[in-house]
Order: sequence, then C-alpha cells, then structure tokens
Amino acid sequence: MAGLGFSQEFLAPRMAQWEKDKALAAVRLNQITALLAGLAAAFIYLLWAIGRKAEDDQVHINAIDRIYTDVNLLLCFILIGLWLGIMAQIGMFRTNPLAFTVTLVIAIPGLLLVLSLVKHIKNRSLLKHSLLYAIFRQLFVFIGDVYNSGSVAVKVVLLVIGYPIIVGLTLFIFPITLGVAAWLALRKIKELNTIKEGVKMLMTRQKSRELFLFL
Repeated sequence: MAGLGFSQEFLAPRMAQWEKDKALAAVRLNQITALLAGLAAAFIYLLWAIGRKAEDDQVHINAIDRIYTDVNLLLCFILIGLWLGIMAQIGMFRTNPLAFTVTLVIAIPGLLLVLSLVKHIKNRSLLKHSLLYAIFRQLFVFIGDVYNSGSVAVKVVLLVIGYPIIVGLTLFIFPITLGVAAWLALRKIKELNTIKEGVKMLMTRQKSRELFLFL
C-alpha cells in the first residue's frame, strides 16, 4: 500500500498560516499578561489607598460602607453566582462582546463592595458592623436590662422562655449562644459572690464593734 503524503504546494500555505496564528497568539498572550499585571497593580494600590486622605490617616466611611458587612458578603456571592450563570449561558470561553459587557456591569458594583469590606478591615469594624452583631447586641442589651431590673420571678421566666427561643432562632450558631448564656450566668454568680463577701465583711465589722464596746 503506497504511503499517503501531501505536496509542498498543499502544506506551504497552511504552515505559513499556522506560523502567523502562533505569532498572533504570542502577541495576544503578552498583551493579556501586561493587562493583568496592570490590573493587579491598580487593585493593590486601591486596597492600600481606599478610605485614606492626604490630610489624615483615618479611614473615611461613605454611603456604601453603611451596608452591613455580612450583607455585603452575601451580595458579593450573589454577583459571582450571577456572573457564572450568565457566562455559562453565553459561553465563557468564546469571543463575545456581551460577555465583556456583562463582566463590566457586574465587576463595578462587586469592586465597590470588596473595597468597602477592605475599609472596614482597616477600620477594625468588620465584625462590629455586621447585621448579626447588631441584632445580638440589641438582644443581649434588652435581656440584660430586663434581667437587671426585674424581680426574681421575671428573671426565671426570662431564662426559661427566652433562651430556648434564642437557641431556636440561632441554631446554626448554638455554641455562641451557649457561650453567651454561660458568660451571663458567671457574671451573675460573681455579682452574688461579691454581695455575699460584702455582707460577710459588714457582719464581721459589726461583731468586732460589739466586742469592742462590750470590753
């Protein structure tokens, strides 16, 4: 069986086109690398400069930073999921002008949200500015006020009824609620011990005074 071959006239233009495509791909790869390096440098600069002004070293908060940090994170994940869903529909690895437009539209609010989180990290308010922290803080302040001002019966009812409700609402962070409950209990025990020690000291002083008067 005679061997199959291609003539030089057949191979020459295809080899030339392959070399041309390879050179173009190398140029595009270099351009993309330079673009990514520039974007990375700009992003790093933004992370460093965001929230700062020349006149002071404080972190300045604006309107978007009022969004709770955990809500901010949820919005970031929603934007990522939205982008992945749209890219899966239009073709992530295809040259499509719509893909660039969608990426730009989603990337702009995403970048603002990420930079807002960075400002809260710099300001050390990432946890304190979360919605969960605000809810639990108000809840514990309310419980503390009721517990400190109410009678013994109110305190017992509050602990018996209120704590299971809190646990039911926050089952996914049960160890935290359990820890807070233990901390409140220990705090009250310490207060009772302090009162007992004070009463004991007063009784000791009273006995010493009576003994002195008797002598």
